[in-house]
Amino acid sequence: MRLLLESFQEHRWKYLAASGAMVMVAASTALSAWMMGEIIDTLSTPEDRARVMMVGIGVAAIFAFKGAAFYIQAVLMARAGNRIVAQKQMQLYTRLLQQGVAFFNTNESSDLLLRITQSAQAARRAIDTIVTGVIRDSLTLVGLVAVMFYQQPFLSMISLIVGPAALYGLQKILKKVRQVMAQEMAGLGEIIKVVQETSTGARVVKAFGLEPRMADRMDVAVRQV
Repeated sequence: MRLLLESFQEHRWKYLAASGAMVMVAASTALSAWMMGEIIDTLSTPEDRARVMMVGIGVAAIFAFKGAAFYIQAVLMARAGNRIVAQKQMQLYTRLLQQGVAFFNTNESSDLLLRITQSAQAARRAIDTIVTGVIRDSLTLVGLVAVMFYQQPFLSMISLIVGPAALYGLQKILKKVRQVMAQEMAGLGEIIKVVQETSTGARVVKAFGLEPRMADRMDVAVRQV
């Protein structure tokens, strides 16, 4: 939350403009769902050419509007996100320069490299997820649920009964995905470590015949990824 507030203060105009675009994306998504009912009704009366024309123009306008809004959102979020990554990397590197020799003796260079490169990206992904989840996804959900109850109240009630079970299963899947991502990060760190040890200690590896051992370590690290 602290990271979100700090980044939002500095890039608030980009985030506010992106939020406005997200509102338009959510509204156009709900409208496109509502238009499905109009399309089905129009197919039942093809002789009404004026209505067919209006529905066709409406569908094209909705998706053109949605595409433009999504493009604006993507550009603004990318600009703010890239700036956040650059700032966080500089902050981490500045902290790194302030550490003593003992810190570098107790921390692997591969771990430090992974922290600087991946931590900033993780911060950006967290902010993007929070902003899009709170604004675009929540408004899209509200709009789609409203359209569902307007067009099919009975089926909507059934979906509300089945929905919690599906969300529980999704939560289990996301937990597993987080575990896999943590394992992947550890594997990437080990790959960088093995490559660095091989390149910097090539003479030692050759002198003591450590090629099979290093190959086994790399194989284990690659399998983790």
